[in-house]
Amino acid sequence: MSKSKEIISNTFVQVFGRATLALMSVVTLKLLTHYLSVEGYGNYGSIYEYLALFSIFADYGLFTIGVREMSEKDDKDHIQKVYSNLLTLRLILILISMGLAILIAYLIPQYRNTPIPAGVVLASAFVMLTLMQGGVSTILQYNLKMFWVTVANISGKILTLGVIAVTIYFIYPQNPDKGFNILIIAGAIGALLTFMITFFAALKYTQVRLGFDFTYWKHLMKRAAPYGIAIALSTIYFKFNITMLRVMKGETDAGLYLVPMRILEVLNVVPLYFMNSILPTMTKMIKHGQKEFNRVMQYCFDFLSMFGIPILIGGYLLAYPLISIVSSPKFLTNLKTGFLGSDIAFQYLLMAMIFAYFTGWLTFTLVALEKQIKLLWINLASVIFNIVLNLIVIPVYGFRGATLASILTEALVMILAFVMILKIKPFKINFGNFWKIIFAGILMGLVVYFGENTFGKFGNIGIMALITFAGGIYGVILYMLKVLRKETFRLPAEKNI
Repeated sequence: MSKSKEIISNTFVQVFGRATLALMSVVTLKLLTHYLSVEGYGNYGSIYEYLALFSIFADYGLFTIGVREMSEKDDKDHIQKVYSNLLTLRLILILISMGLAILIAYLIPQYRNTPIPAGVVLASAFVMLTLMQGGVSTILQYNLKMFWVTVANISGKILTLGVIAVTIYFIYPQNPDKGFNILIIAGAIGALLTFMITFFAALKYTQVRLGFDFTYWKHLMKRAAPYGIAIALSTIYFKFNITMLRVMKGETDAGLYLVPMRILEVLNVVPLYFMNSILPTMTKMIKHGQKEFNRVMQYCFDFLSMFGIPILIGGYLLAYPLISIVSSPKFLTNLKTGFLGSDIAFQYLLMAMIFAYFTGWLTFTLVALEKQIKLLWINLASVIFNIVLNLIVIPVYGFRGATLASILTEALVMILAFVMILKIKPFKINFGNFWKIIFAGILMGLVVYFGENTFGKFGNIGIMALITFAGGIYGVILYMLKVLRKETFRLPAEKNI
């Protein structure tokens, strides 16, 4: 199999897995939003968003830098050395970050007399297992064998969903307060299964053991530091909105913002999975000259545009029915009462998503160029911008202000990263396919706009059928416009990489 086919295959396996997980997440979200009040779901989501702020320090960018380190020398001993020491560093960072998260949760005044501190303790087990699973899966990403990670994730999610359903329908069907902690524990149970499957899959490619080469630790930490801190800052401005909403406006605004965020978290994995898959190849191709660099940049731009544009257009038009599918009526806009719901937040956040797609491409390019330090300054500026903007708009506009801050922050990161790369290594992009993708997206949007009433008569199934139909139309148009063809996504100089 050619390298480009391996990359796309590996990406699609992960996207397919994520799509399957998304369907289960929809069911989970539906169960939780019906079982818990808006305030209760706000507390539930706030626990995980709070822990996410600490988990980024445990990640430290080691996954991406680890894959890059492995790709530098095709030697089993070298790969084992990178892998083992990476696992040890991640474990140490996990224990430190989760310990701090638990301690600080009990010190935050706004969390007192709420289920959040105890929930943080319980949910930290889920986060620790998930982060270690990510570390173990590094070797699978390097070998482009993420199929096993997909199997592990789906299996763990099924188990989690099962525990949640049993809690809601059989253990505490009428008492959400008592069932709350079990809902948190359900995530840890599923994460344990996910970790075990990934662990045994990794054994097929190398030994899963800890490494204690302190000199190499220093090398890894030094190399990962700029990217790790940049990722931390990036996650802060993406996740900190929830914490600020929870503290400044309360559980209701946090709950309304969290529902579309759960959908966006699924959609945002496309650039992450794709760029993680292409990173080793991109790193090697950069060394082959400007022509190959232009080609790989075009390859990434076309691929991400092809996915991002239809999601933006279709998601914006179908925001209300989509939020209705994944939540309950109490989360939806009611024009009669003047209540603005999660569907409005979703429309705004889709704009942030499309910027995030291109931001992911550009930030990974900086990593491939070994300019991680540039990301640090870009994301530091963005965090300051985001926090200041949130402090201004959240008290006045609530969750709508938080969405506006997300849009402007993602746009700022994209612009800064683009300018930085042009200064380091200029490249050229042909917008021919992009305009064709826009045209196809508009035609698809017309199908969605005029078809919503007809398909909507059949309820949620009708909306899903409309999405499938419109997606098919979009694909056919791209094929007719010759955007979808073998040459479009064939990497150059594959025999050399």
